[in-house]
Amino acid sequence: MMGLSVRVKVVLIAVVILFLAIAATSLTSSYVFTREYSRALQSEALVIGQTLRLQLDKLLKLGIRIEDLVGFEKQCQDVVSEYEEISYAMVVDDEGKILFHNDPTQHGKMLTDAAMLEAVQSAQDVIQVYTEQGHEYYDIIIPVFGDHGEHIAAVRIGFPVALIAQKTRRLLVYSFGVAFVSLALATILLVVALSAWVNKPLKELLTVIREVRAEGTAGLTRRVSISSKDEIGQLASAFNQMIGELERSQEQIRGYTLELEAKNEQLQRDILARQRAEEALRQARDQLEERVKERTAQLSEANARLRQEVAERERAEAELREYAIKLERSNRELESFAYIASHDLKEPLRKIQAFGDRLVARYGEVLDERGRDYLARMQSAAARMQALIDGLLVYSRVTTKAQPFVAV
Repeated sequence: MMGLSVRVKVVLIAVVILFLAIAATSLTSSYVFTREYSRALQSEALVIGQTLRLQLDKLLKLGIRIEDLVGFEKQCQDVVSEYEEISYAMVVDDEGKILFHNDPTQHGKMLTDAAMLEAVQSAQDVIQVYTEQGHEYYDIIIPVFGDHGEHIAAVRIGFPVALIAQKTRRLLVYSFGVAFVSLALATILLVVALSAWVNKPLKELLTVIREVRAEGTAGLTRRVSISSKDEIGQLASAFNQMIGELERSQEQIRGYTLELEAKNEQLQRDILARQRAEEALRQARDQLEERVKERTAQLSEANARLRQEVAERERAEAELREYAIKLERSNRELESFAYIASHDLKEPLRKIQAFGDRLVARYGEVLDERGRDYLARMQSAAARMQALIDGLLVYSRVTTKAQPFVAV
């Protein structure tokens, strides 16, 4: 199941559910059909038996004894031939002797089963299951009364129990045939619907994701054109929003990068200028020392000139101190700028890392391995940028939070 597409999984689940529903419906229908068809056959056999009894009653009202009737087996034969469900029809007297039967060979035979004799002698209609030669029959027994209300005989109508099972099997065959045709049509419709409403939008979303992954930063202009309002449409809309936010973040990062590069160039120029100033200061000091030596040797001869040189030296030192103050102010401004720039650069990085974590948490299961790899790389690059900014912040504090030298 892990390697199957979403459409195949949904179709398989739907087919299994439909199959179970069809099986449950068919089994329920077969149970209800068996019960109702059995009742219907019993009712039909009961009506047929009562019809035979009415015919007997008409003949008995003529004053003819039931034993003296002739040709009534023809009515029994007509019943069996007219109703294909009926297996036998007979008239049995109180002693269990078969007076009339659709099968002429059965005339005059005696019933030996005690339960059957009891049912024949009953004054009420009896429906029971009767077994004969390994075959089961529903046996309907209807009592026949004489002119004075005395019980004289019974009409027996029987149909095989296996007939109900046969009809039920036929119903199941027809039901399953229709059900499987319906299942096939439903599966086809489901596949078509999933292809149009699920598979096609997902393929479009996957195509855009692959293009974004392949093109990198240039692919952030890609968008998914899915206008549906369902969950897939919401997913596409969220993806488009995410790509837009990444594009804006990328633009901000580029802007901050350019600004940082410009500030770094300015910082390098300022450092170079500071180095030049320090070199000039060293040269001036060297020259001053030479002058002091020369003036010391010539002290006795040029006091006036020495005072002039001392004044020049003091003026030069004042200029150097003023330059040193300006240089220190410039350094503090650079430290403040580096501190502010590092804090400002942290904000977009936090958004990149936060949205990267949300992508992993919410859509990590949806993305494939390469997509998760790209997210991991993005988060790793943001972490390295964070480390770079933290390093810059530490560097900006090197004069304010300096640590003592240690052996390394």
